[in-house]
Amino acid sequence: MKVIRIALAVAMLAVAAPPVGAETQRDGARDVALGSQVSWSGEANPQPVRYRFGDINVSVRPRVDAQFEDLVAPVVTLEVPGRAPVVLEGADTRPSYEHEIGVGRLDRNGTRFLILQSFTGGAHCCNAIQIALIPAAGPVTLVDLGAWDGGPAEEMPKDEDGDGVVDFVQRDDRFLYAFSSYAGSFAPPQIINIVGGWVVDVSERPSFRRFFLEAMNDAREGCRDGFERNGGCAGYVAAATRAGRFDEAWRDMLRHYERTSTWGLEDACRVGVDNPDACPADQRVRFSGYPDALRYYLTEWGYLPR
Repeated sequence: MKVIRIALAVAMLAVAAPPVGAETQRDGARDVALGSQVSWSGEANPQPVRYRFGDINVSVRPRVDAQFEDLVAPVVTLEVPGRAPVVLEGADTRPSYEHEIGVGRLDRNGTRFLILQSFTGGAHCCNAIQIALIPAAGPVTLVDLGAWDGGPAEEMPKDEDGDGVVDFVQRDDRFLYAFSSYAGSFAPPQIINIVGGWVVDVSERPSFRRFFLEAMNDAREGCRDGFERNGGCAGYVAAATRAGRFDEAWRDMLRHYERTSTWGLEDACRVGVDNPDACPADQRVRFSGYPDALRYYLTEWGYLPR
């Protein structure tokens, strides 16, 4: 199980149009069911708005960028009884862009969480996800879940495998552009938990194999008949590995990969360097071809054992 240190940083939050099933307003705040999320944009909400998720209050006001007046960010205040208020700030975006906010139960220990999904705009980018952890007792802490390709998810994350912990189902964006253009790439699922203040990659658990089997089947045609087959083959083999069907997919890849493509076959470095030319000679990795490079990255990224 791969563990990634979280960033305890200022998060961002947002809200707006009334969700389906919202109750009538009282005290100027809209009641929203726990486990639901609402949308907020600067265009739809030029004035501050307030939401109440049970005993949790969330207020949102727009902040216009001081330098670029066509950009607006949500400024969110989270109020929980008995705790100090927490202020979070979302991304500067065009006023029409929607940010999603929801509050739900994170685990069986009584921890709740607030999620902000903030679409930053730009080509193939990005859904920046921030989490506020609200334990049964003690202070609220903020977790940066990172920025992921695509826009906000329409539904709240949920416990997918029945172990009592909410699963954040994303895509492994390391596969984008790795062996082909964006259009030819296939990013397999990546499943995240937040446990004890840590962000944990739990993708290898057998209980999630159905996600990877579906992804494997989706990527197979891209490997066999795609216009940039090496991008499809990489995602296909990765998903198949998580689904317990590596050998089958590897044989398929060997039959169909593009022999003439050199995308992704540049030398790699076993240690992190800002400039590839600065890689020490004894740490440089040279690839004999696509299968060699694919196996190397599947190992580096935790899909295959070392």
